[in-house]
Amino acid sequence: MTLANRLHSISEAMTTSDEQKWLEAWRYAGRELERIRKEKLQKLDDDAGAPHPTTRSQPYSGLIDFQQWMMRWRVLLLMEQLEKKESSDSGEPQ
Repeated sequence: MTLANRLHSISEAMTTSDEQKWLEAWRYAGRELERIRKEKLQKLDDDAGAPHPTTRSQPYSGLIDFQQWMMRWRVLLLMEQLEKKESSDSGEPQ
């Protein structure tokens, strides 16, 4: 049930003129707010709200690059250890 339908059913249940005026004011406000929202959305350009591809939230520090290199180095070390372990398990001299 939409807000307008709920307001309409509430307005029929109420009888005082003040309540009727209050509900009519909110109906009008709801229509106006929806019109303003649609108008603003139509005026937005295609890139609105999207971060510019060259902007960063923080200056570049190289931390991500360093972490990537350290992960590669760690993988290489683990692979080397695994090769040593496999060769020692198979009885081959190192």
